[in-house]
Amino acid sequence: MARWACHPDPAVVDGEMMTGGIIRTRNTRYLLIGPEGDLKDILQQRRDLMANGVRRQLVTADERLFDLLPAAWGLTDEEFERLAGLPERWMWEWRNHYRAPLDEELAIARRLMSFHEALHCIGAGGQHYAKSWRRIWKPDSLIGERSPLQAIIKDGKSALELLETYLRASAQ
Repeated sequence: MARWACHPDPAVVDGEMMTGGIIRTRNTRYLLIGPEGDLKDILQQRRDLMANGVRRQLVTADERLFDLLPAAWGLTDEEFERLAGLPERWMWEWRNHYRAPLDEELAIARRLMSFHEALHCIGAGGQHYAKSWRRIWKPDSLIGERSPLQAIIKDGKSALELLETYLRASAQ
């Protein structure tokens, strides 16, 4: 903090060089705002804020998956919660801003997006895409006589990985 009557810059008449301080020039008064401190600290604060902004953008992109995947797959919130292993009413709480996704839940969304991409590798898209989740496979298939939705809800991550590996191998 510095107070001067005669500043080295002839345009500044007097004032306090601190946040909230007022300096006076010949024609104007200025209220100083911004962080006080060492330039290194200020630059570190700026880097931290930028990193936080980047993280928020990534989280926002991952959060969109909680809306996009159930819509693309034709699933109700309850079905998607069971599929993703989320607690009951998780989707309602998230949509109504009672909860923010935890890192583990964002990882689930990214994992399901990877599976979504595997489905596209075999051309499971278009107007019948959502139906493919409910189509019952043959009894001698790798998931037996059930749909992918039933298999993943019942067997969890192991069925998801098995199906994704199978789909990606089928696409080649």
